[in-house]
Amino acid sequence: MQSMPRIPIVIISHSEILSNGIAGLLSASTNHKYEIRFVNPESLLSFCNGHISPHEIIIADALSFGQKELALIRERKDSVPPIIGIYFSALPLDLTRHFDAMISIYADTQQVELTIEKLLAEVVQPTHGQTDELTPREKEIVIGVVKGKSNKEIASDLNVSVHTVTTHRRNIAGKLQIHSPAALTIYAIVSKLVAIDEIKAELL
Repeated sequence: MQSMPRIPIVIISHSEILSNGIAGLLSASTNHKYEIRFVNPESLLSFCNGHISPHEIIIADALSFGQKELALIRERKDSVPPIIGIYFSALPLDLTRHFDAMISIYADTQQVELTIEKLLAEVVQPTHGQTDELTPREKEIVIGVVKGKSNKEIASDLNVSVHTVTTHRRNIAGKLQIHSPAALTIYAIVSKLVAIDEIKAELL
């Protein structure tokens, strides 16, 4: 019987209780095995200077992990993993939009896993058997790009973070080896993702 692959998770929080609680939820899973490591926010700079796999998922306390800390991770050049924010109560929209997903501290194992699975499917590229075929979400991103929409507009339309859109665009460029909007427009037309009439204004 083949063992389940381990999903690497990084938990970043000042609270040992919160960190252990999240780890406990994940360890209760019967669907996946998780390889968990803990990072204290005070050690974030050292963490960012070390090895971070794009296939890892970061779970961070949203109240103690603000835009400065998010920027520190996302300014890395080699790999940028998706980040889930944990929240206790209502948070400002300006804060939540910087995370790739949000989960409540009161979420159960199934809710946490569904969030992780969604990110694995939409943001993190598979390490084996990678295909040049675009996913449905990547096709939506292409359509938005060739219609002249900004990353922020696309993120708003799809109800995802701007970082998620940026990650998708990087994945699309890697799969298709297309690095200009003009070439992407031609691809979209040939692939019947859009009709010429839909993007006529962008071609003028």
